[in-house]
Amino acid sequence: MPNGEIKALSEKGQKTAEICNLNRSDLVFARQSIVDSFLNKIKRLADYFIEGIVDQKSLHYSFKLLFLELLSVQAPENSYSQLGWFMFKKFELFFVKRLGIKQQKVVWKAFQYFKNREL
Repeated sequence: MPNGEIKALSEKGQKTAEICNLNRSDLVFARQSIVDSFLNKIKRLADYFIEGIVDQKSLHYSFKLLFLELLSVQAPENSYSQLGWFMFKKFELFFVKRLGIKQQKVVWKAFQYFKNREL
């Protein structure tokens, strides 16, 4: 799903995706845009920390705001709310694995810190 496509986990899900045409280009593009937007923000924050532009306190605060934004995507009234759920639930797949080694360490630690303190 990090590429915006729906991958069914069951035969029923596959049929639903086909019947509803959930992998048509406009939907794939919209989902990919949402993921890319979060990924770019995450990369930028990690790079700011690595480069010494922000300190750890500022990093945690900035990531907290970003993670809260990510959680807000899940609100039922939002389009792509299920995508928001998957991005949070599969955070490592959607974001961490797509980063450089130094970025991965910073982001994963910040995400775990957020989950342990906020949820």
